[in-house]
Amino acid sequence: MSTGITDPALCQRRAVTFARDAEELLAIENQWFAVAAFYAAYQLVRSALIVDPVFADLARLHAIDTSLQPEDRLAHVHAARRGKGHAAPGVNDLVQKLYPSIRVRYLRLHSASVAVRYEIGIGAYRSVDLMGDLVTVRSAVDAGLAA
Repeated sequence: MSTGITDPALCQRRAVTFARDAEELLAIENQWFAVAAFYAAYQLVRSALIVDPVFADLARLHAIDTSLQPEDRLAHVHAARRGKGHAAPGVNDLVQKLYPSIRVRYLRLHSASVAVRYEIGIGAYRSVDLMGDLVTVRSAVDAGLAA
């Protein structure tokens, strides 16, 4: 089982690669651009989580949610996983709790990615909205996204 990347700089580099892939796929009208765009956003958010100072301040962290733990900054799954009495949050869960400014846009990217990968395809999602969502996430992270 993978433990995920723990180097924020590597997450950032992967985000650049995935964003470029999304642009190239969109240029040829391939709906898989949504998957690449989501994973660019995912890597950006992971880079923010890894360095977010809220995880170093247990009182502040618990003021947000008493179930959060400092090691949750290294979350790499999308949704909560249960084990040994602790429901470790996934990245989606952390975005919802810690980063309300990007919550809707990040989760829309995730939903579009799931639709392409497992459901009927891109459907009603508009490419301009999804690529705009990625820009919003990138801008928030570049501006120092933190809880």
